[in-house]
Order: sequence, then C-alpha cells, then structure tokens
Amino acid sequence: TTKANLFADDTSLSCEGFSPYVIEIKLNKDIENVHRWLTANKLSLNMKKIEFMIIGSRRRLASIENSP
Repeated sequence: TTKANLFADDTSLSCEGFSPYVIEIKLNKDIENVHRWLTANKLSLNMKKIEFMIIGSRRRLASIENSP
C-alpha cells in the first residue's frame, strides 16, 4: 500500500511491504504519476530536496543491505 501525505508546501510518499523490489516498483509508479500531474499543471519537483528513507528492524535492514 502506498500513502501520500500532503502538507502546505511538502509532500511525502510512503510504502510498506516485505520485498524491497516490490516497494521500489510501487514507489516508482507513484513518482511517475506525480511527475505527470506536475507536468500537466506546469509545476516541477525540486530535485535537490528529494530524499528517501528506509525504516525497519535491525534484522530486516541487515537483510536488505546484504541482498544483491
């Protein structure tokens, strides 16, 4: 499941799941949709402000770091 949080001048996308690959696919689709919407409304992203964060248990994060 992907969730969008909209603030006055900021937006965040969050996604949860067991597979980093599936999460990446979901978020990339959402980013494409956001990009299309921004383009249609003559807006753009500030690429310098884009960030990502992976949150999980130590064990889960270690398994992600050790995967190919």
